[in-house]
Amino acid sequence: MTVIPAIVTGNLLYNNAYRGIEEKTGLYSEQIMVQSAGRLDALLTGIEDISLQIVSSIDIQQLVNRMADAPDAATEQREAEQLKQKLGQILSSKREIVGAQLLMTDKELAVTSGEKMVPSDYKLSEEYTQALLRPEPVYWRGTIQNESPSMLYEYITTLTRKLYSASGSVMATLVLGTKEFALADTFSYIDLGPSGFVFIMDKDGKVVSHLSKSKLTKPAEYAFVPRIVHAGEGDMRMFPAELDGEKFMVTYAKSTATGWFVVSAIPYSYLMERIAAVGKFSIRLDIVLFVMATLIALWISYSISRPVQRLAAAMRAVEGGDLKVFVNLRSTNEIGVLGNSFNRMIKRINLLIDKVYEAEILQKEAEIKALQSQINPHFLYNTLAVIDGIASVKKEKEISAITQMLADIFRYSTSGNDQATVEEELSQLQRYLNIQKYRYGEDLRWQFIVDPQARSCRIVKLLLQPIVENAVIHGIRKAGMIKVIILPSGDHLSVSIEDNGRGMTDETLQELLLRLETANRLQSKAEGGSHIGLANVNHRIKSFYGERFGLTVVSAEGLGTKVSLTMPIVKNEPAPGQE
Repeated sequence: MTVIPAIVTGNLLYNNAYRGIEEKTGLYSEQIMVQSAGRLDALLTGIEDISLQIVSSIDIQQLVNRMADAPDAATEQREAEQLKQKLGQILSSKREIVGAQLLMTDKELAVTSGEKMVPSDYKLSEEYTQALLRPEPVYWRGTIQNESPSMLYEYITTLTRKLYSASGSVMATLVLGTKEFALADTFSYIDLGPSGFVFIMDKDGKVVSHLSKSKLTKPAEYAFVPRIVHAGEGDMRMFPAELDGEKFMVTYAKSTATGWFVVSAIPYSYLMERIAAVGKFSIRLDIVLFVMATLIALWISYSISRPVQRLAAAMRAVEGGDLKVFVNLRSTNEIGVLGNSFNRMIKRINLLIDKVYEAEILQKEAEIKALQSQINPHFLYNTLAVIDGIASVKKEKEISAITQMLADIFRYSTSGNDQATVEEELSQLQRYLNIQKYRYGEDLRWQFIVDPQARSCRIVKLLLQPIVENAVIHGIRKAGMIKVIILPSGDHLSVSIEDNGRGMTDETLQELLLRLETANRLQSKAEGGSHIGLANVNHRIKSFYGERFGLTVVSAEGLGTKVSLTMPIVKNEPAPGQE
């Protein structure tokens, strides 16, 4: 059941991979041939541009005219030397060109710069006769063997172009010789294995360029050549072929400049070397898998069944109400992952139970406070009203004013809203500081610096008074300045409360910062201390706005203390029906 499907699957995959590699390699090889043909066209087009530059040069045309009309041999020779120098200057910019010849039409005279490509009786040469017979401006003959005794390059490719007079007659014929090595450079970089090859042939099947130079100038002796030469526009440019009993993949591309063909032949043994090795390896692998499958099946059965039994027992214990159970599975497979998830679930359930218990305690505490708040404010307001009435009767204006402000403070503090505007918080601070001013006199001073846009923002109620109260009681004591600065900072609201009091020592400050960092609401109430207000404010900010907001304290002994609060900007929206 394991090996037979594996063999069938492996055989299908092998055949699909074989065909896929054959197709992809053929496309890749065809693209390489197109690139090589493009490089060949770029080279040949550059040479054609040089030839056009020569025949279009006014200086060269004038020199050819003067040579044609030269009255004597000395003048003709002098003009020919100037023409030769001019050709040499132009050819110096193209290192692929080995020589240039201008063959005069009305005279038996050839001006040569560099290699000599045509014989002395040039009017019988193919370069000269074909250039005059063909209507196209440029004629590429292909590769020829240079028989000149002073040759530098044995094989060259010639280009022929006619030079016309002003009347439209052919004054001379230009012949440019190009190194065959330059043609071979357009494809010599391609690696097709030890027996693969690339070559260029013309439209008649004659080899123009080949890395094996013995095949140059001869017809290409490959069985697939006629198929390429006689191919139509819609024919496939990639096909298999047999050469000397070996299967090759043949691909080709056509040059747009000359109509020549760039052809590659890659042996299938080189292309499929890796996939054939994979096929042999897969057979050996099937045999090994048969032996391993039996052993692994036994091991898997044992490794799965035992942890599953332990996990099932743990689940039954939880079902019975035991939430302290723990499953210790050492495996790292799916069963081990399931056991770890089970342990995390039990831990999470215990944490949730603890949180629910804490929430119930807080709820009970809130209910008790709510009952107290229903009794205490009414009694307190009535008592303060009696005191205010007695003070008014006895004309104790200060006592009356303090009583009214104290009533307003309690009324604001006990109102049911959780949030208030910055303007309302500042009014609460103003009432509190005015009461303290009756106690400390003119030595207690304060200053509010508030951005007008910030006054309508909403914040958690009673955040500022505990901080100002700490500043009065523990900071400046009897005399000093308190500054409250509220400014928007981006999308945050920045609040700072500064005093110029006695400040704190480094030890006291560090102890306070540690308490702010670790204390929660229940701990703050249980521990007590002079900075319960700060811890409570910090806890309320984080609970209401999130952990990234809160309170910071900066203080130095003898220089004062600065408490900074950050919270998001919440715009005050009007109630329904109001504008």
